[in-house]
Amino acid sequence: MKSTILFFLTLFTVTTYGQTVFSESFDEADDAITGSDAIGPATWTTTCPGSIAASDYFKVNAGKLEARDTNSPAATWTTGDIDISSCTGLDISFTIEELSNMEECIDCGGTGAPCIDWVKLEYNLDGGGWTEVAGVTCALAESPGEMIQIGDIPMGGPLDFTSPCIDFGSTIQLRISCKCWAGDEVWRFDDIVVSCNDCVLPVEIIDYKAVQNSNGMQINWTSINERSNDYFLLERSYDGVKYETVKKIEGAGSSSDDIAYSVTDKKAKLGKVIYYRLTQFDFDGKSNYTEIISVESNPTTKIFYSNNQLHYSVQGKQFQHLHIYNLNGQLVHEEVVSESGSIPWNRSGFFLIEIPETNHHQKLVTP
Repeated sequence: MKSTILFFLTLFTVTTYGQTVFSESFDEADDAITGSDAIGPATWTTTCPGSIAASDYFKVNAGKLEARDTNSPAATWTTGDIDISSCTGLDISFTIEELSNMEECIDCGGTGAPCIDWVKLEYNLDGGGWTEVAGVTCALAESPGEMIQIGDIPMGGPLDFTSPCIDFGSTIQLRISCKCWAGDEVWRFDDIVVSCNDCVLPVEIIDYKAVQNSNGMQINWTSINERSNDYFLLERSYDGVKYETVKKIEGAGSSSDDIAYSVTDKKAKLGKVIYYRLTQFDFDGKSNYTEIISVESNPTTKIFYSNNQLHYSVQGKQFQHLHIYNLNGQLVHEEVVSESGSIPWNRSGFFLIEIPETNHHQKLVTP
């Protein structure tokens, strides 16, 4: 029996910007190529392997990190481990400026030279390897991967950059890579900050749906990530306003595996629109995720013969018309029924039963 399922999604997240776990404003002395931030402290160092003259560098200058005429390969600024164990999600922010003009990129849809002036941001979470922060990609030899800035910044900047949400862990390393290929071209970076926030949901749910079967309504969902997940609470409503508990389902705590959940609601009143609300709760009692689906369920009707009686159980409209026909198509019995009951029956043979209000049809054989 198929059910028409309509999905309504309500997603609640608590986005609270809180603790700063790394902050570097480059107050080191001029010409510094190593340093540490004001909080950790976490150390950092720069390299400029493409330097061919004293005027080619990546170092602190006048309170900013400055990359001048780096050539190729790219110059890099890399941190040591930053403690992010107190974060449940984080972002990286900093400012970028340019001196002189950076070439536009003919191979990225612009005009001018190939892409040789760019900035890339990467992070290494818990030592798992470097991940590029999404931006623009041209996939060429001198501009491989994702770039957060290619070519000119309007009016030279500053450009305030903030990364998308980054997952939580224990430690993170940052790496900024950049290129510029002329003596008067300079990238300047300042105020590099890593901030905790709650942008990562404690649970990610896919395939949340409800289907009707012979036992009632079956509600299924799959989690693809769980973080400190104590339990799910599944509730039912017939008006979308007042909810009652169907079941409390224990969560998996923290897991990166796909976990399938299934609950059968045997007490659902079929023949109605049913709303199911799924809410996730952390171990600290916080609820950060709620999703609601509505299901237009079909009524269930059962009719059977026993001891010279036809017993019926119908759901749906309060009053329904029960029609019984013989094999010649003649109407041999008609009765208005509601909910459940029985009808005296002493006829033998094959019969067809119909309830027009619910489009119920059934064959019946009585001895």
